[in-house]
Amino acid sequence: MSPTVQHRELSEIACWLLSAAEEPDQAHHDWDGGIPALLPLGGAFDAVKVPAGLVHATVDSRSLSDAAAALSQLGPVICEPHRWYYALVPVGTAAAWIDRQGVGLGSGTWCAVPRPDCTVPVDDRRRPYWAVPPDTPGRLCDPEALAALLQAGGERLEVVERRETAHRVLLDHMQTCTTCSMERNVAAIADDCDAALAPHQSTASHASLTDRANLMRRHLAVLIPIAEAQRGEYEGRDRALVPGALRDAEQLLAVAPQEDRIRAWVQLRALARVARILAQAHRPRYNQPMSVCETGAALRLTVRMAR
Repeated sequence: MSPTVQHRELSEIACWLLSAAEEPDQAHHDWDGGIPALLPLGGAFDAVKVPAGLVHATVDSRSLSDAAAALSQLGPVICEPHRWYYALVPVGTAAAWIDRQGVGLGSGTWCAVPRPDCTVPVDDRRRPYWAVPPDTPGRLCDPEALAALLQAGGERLEVVERRETAHRVLLDHMQTCTTCSMERNVAAIADDCDAALAPHQSTASHASLTDRANLMRRHLAVLIPIAEAQRGEYEGRDRALVPGALRDAEQLLAVAPQEDRIRAWVQLRALARVARILAQAHRPRYNQPMSVCETGAALRLTVRMAR
């Protein structure tokens, strides 16, 4: 496409977007200043506001580029990074958007609309940009296709939330239950570490890798205080490994989750190795029999079923 044709198409799209503005000159001035124009909804188009977490669950990735690629068939979508997505839809959609994922925005509401050629995150990575830019004046997202996509994402998100809740409940129980203390029940954590280090994890989705990394962080939150309280009491191999594992754990926990899938896999492996060292250091000693807590056993079964 020649620059002249591209410029003409962008101008046509800009005119269409600005047709929604109450003060087009002010909106154009905002664009020229590098900030989105605040446009009223309900005139040229409505919008559906969707939490970023739901969109990324829908596309099974926390990557902004993966989300944009998955949404590209719908129509124009604005991204406010790591917070919200706004899908532009026909006027009247907001009033009918009942009991569906996201929030319909229509007459009486406003939307920050970037200039048509703002298609990448800006420096502060918070300002809205077009995840899917409009390619034709008047073309909007199909509400039914959008609703179906978000419904699937909502179901995935519910599964993840159930799994996260099951893990939290189990770990809370293990911290307070004497029978389920870490001295007697490192097996569950060791199993999780082994699963995280399994070769097939290298092909897992970004969302799955991040979930397992978060599980490792929660395991470390339980293991670290126990290891620190027993400094100087370790013997043999544990005496050499545990201090280094504690230092590594502190550094790893200070690093934010990775958006790149390969880096997320590397991060998961590092967390799992450290957690396994600390778990192995607190395995039952001298072949002590493990007590059985029915509540703990039931919670561990719930965790396995939620995977």
